[in-house]
Amino acid sequence: MRKRKFYWKLFVCMMAVIFVYTAALSFVYYLKNREFTNFELEQSQKELLKQTKEKVDHRLLVALSGINQLKSTEAFVNFSQNRNEKLKYYYVNELYKELQKNSNAFSQFEYKLGVMKADEDLIVTPDMTINQEQYFQQLGLNKEENQQVVDYLAEKNNSFEQYKLFTLMNQKKDNVYITLLKKERIAEGNNVVFFLSFYTKNLYPALNPVDQGGFAIVEGNRISSHQTFFHDLSITDILTKDRLKQLEPSKEEPVSYQKITAADFQIKSLSSEVLKDWKYLYITPKQITETSFAGLLMDSLPVYVLFLLAGLVVQILFVNYTYQPVKKVLRVLKDGQESIDGDEFAIIQQITTNMKKMNEKLLSTIDHHQLSLKKKFMKDLLLGLVEKEEVEEKSGQYGLAELKQGRVILFEFTNYKEWGESVTPEEILTIKLQLLTYLKEHLEKETSYEMIEMEVEKLAILTSETNLQRIRDWLNSFKSGRDERLHATMFIAISDPVAELSEFEKGYKQARNLLEYRYAIDRKNIVSTEDIGTFEQKSYYYPLEMEKDLINFSCRGQKEKAMAILKNVLNDNLHVRQLDESALRSLVFEILATIHRILSQTNQAERTIFGEDETVYRRLQVIRGKEKLEQTITSLFGELLENIQEQTKKADLTVADQLMNFIHDHFHRDLSLSDLAEHFNLTSSYVSKVFKEQTGENFKEYLNMYRVKKAKEILSAQEVKISQVASMVGFNNVNTFIRTFKKYVGLSPGQYEKGS
Repeated sequence: MRKRKFYWKLFVCMMAVIFVYTAALSFVYYLKNREFTNFELEQSQKELLKQTKEKVDHRLLVALSGINQLKSTEAFVNFSQNRNEKLKYYYVNELYKELQKNSNAFSQFEYKLGVMKADEDLIVTPDMTINQEQYFQQLGLNKEENQQVVDYLAEKNNSFEQYKLFTLMNQKKDNVYITLLKKERIAEGNNVVFFLSFYTKNLYPALNPVDQGGFAIVEGNRISSHQTFFHDLSITDILTKDRLKQLEPSKEEPVSYQKITAADFQIKSLSSEVLKDWKYLYITPKQITETSFAGLLMDSLPVYVLFLLAGLVVQILFVNYTYQPVKKVLRVLKDGQESIDGDEFAIIQQITTNMKKMNEKLLSTIDHHQLSLKKKFMKDLLLGLVEKEEVEEKSGQYGLAELKQGRVILFEFTNYKEWGESVTPEEILTIKLQLLTYLKEHLEKETSYEMIEMEVEKLAILTSETNLQRIRDWLNSFKSGRDERLHATMFIAISDPVAELSEFEKGYKQARNLLEYRYAIDRKNIVSTEDIGTFEQKSYYYPLEMEKDLINFSCRGQKEKAMAILKNVLNDNLHVRQLDESALRSLVFEILATIHRILSQTNQAERTIFGEDETVYRRLQVIRGKEKLEQTITSLFGELLENIQEQTKKADLTVADQLMNFIHDHFHRDLSLSDLAEHFNLTSSYVSKVFKEQTGENFKEYLNMYRVKKAKEILSAQEVKISQVASMVGFNNVNTFIRTFKKYVGLSPGQYEKGS
């Protein structure tokens, strides 16, 4: 034998594997490192865009909040509602003073504010009062933008309280504005226009002019503002209308963050949370982190060497460990022999030959073990897997000649899984052995038989006895000596007589069908076709309207009404009507379908409610007896409805919070129950119900109470006319406000103001 030839062959193979593995691992390391670098770059760019969006949105919110605060001042109210030409400039001067008070805030957040009436030419700013033409020149409007503003102010049917966006680019690069126009109806016939202008100088993060890219703000497919650096391209070459259209989220699936590729650039987009048509864009070159092959080798060389050394150590240990069994076998085979020709593989071949011979002897032993083969043949016979010619051939071989006719007796332990909860596996095996022993002792005295365990819970007996009454007497005698627990779990079906051995398949199928009647047979463990024939054939009563009501009440969490319907259905079908097995089984499947429809409509998972161990179908399948069936169905619906009630309460509480927050934010507007329901895409009846259940008050009462509360705060904090307070808290009629205030406070608004 050539010394350790197999050992060195194995060593060389493993060495090749180690080299390939190390190279592959180093390559994966490089790819993962590059992927991680790109991911970090992507996240940092996304975070920078997010910070820019939050910064601009914050400035927008502060500016819009300043407008809302200005609207609540007496100077603005007098200015906007004044129709007396003699007092015009007095109120203009008062508004000018009010704007001057807030000029520091305007400067701090780098925006400027102008106010004018829509039908007048005078614009009031914190610095001066100025006419439209001069103000537009100050903002740097070009001719086209100037005409757009004029057209907007002249429109009669534009939507109020909506912003009209213009980008006003002054020729001086350090004084570029983004200006928002908002026309708002303050009182009938009085429309006020706000000019809100932002300096773009510090609007975007500082960028390195060497790097290409930058930031932009777009409205729809229009570029409103940008700060970008491109070597050979313009911003319009990158942000074409088609690419801007790609960034528009679909109505079905609005997306806040998007990313597309344009030429050699990536465009990342975030939608504004303040102005719905605004999007903030961050334009960057494609992320390229290519490395030369020489650079890759140098970067990954330390890792490669480390993995290679570790692989060599593992290789030596593995080869020696793998060769140990071969070495031991060679040592054993060499004992008692002068010499062995060939290498290790010749010895292994000898061992394989010996194992093959031993295997052939084992197969020969199995061939002579007729008992196991007989049981397999009998099981295949009952399952219809044996041809008729084969039945005739093997009936004599396995000693089945006496089973030329007879019946099939099928035992089923219907609650077999429950045994595992009360007895150990060893006790279960003991019970089955006792059963088999008892059957063998009694059947051998009277008739020929064969026993086959078809499944864990089913035991089939083929007997040559055809007299049904004798079989019943024998089975009753067997049951009388058994434990009551065994009675509760055992169900026995007896088939009709069969005329030959090959027909026992039909008898087995018939017995299995008889097992399905466990639902309809109360307190009866033994059943035959004669028992089933006595049932009156009647259909169940479960109309579609009743099922719809049951599903409707269940989905709405109305447990009492749902359980009342279920009780009527079960009482009518299980107690009043005498349903046959087919009708009863159909009823069970209809109720099962109802449960699944309720689960589907309430987005509930069956296992979440009823547990992981068994399905609802399985729990209903193993029940025998109408009383137990009624209890189980009632219990299932109880569990289901309790879960739905809990989920409904949580959902109602969340909706109630949203409804109340909306009222708190918009109480000064003309709100109605239908407006609130439409805003949240709910029905008016559902909104009314949630309000009553969660607050104890109906919608109108809650709204009026909150408006009165805010009115009390205003009257206590400042001197304001009653008519103005009424308008500020959402009342269109002063008399209605006074009457409502007195209802909840006990005093008129004037009396309360004097008292406070």
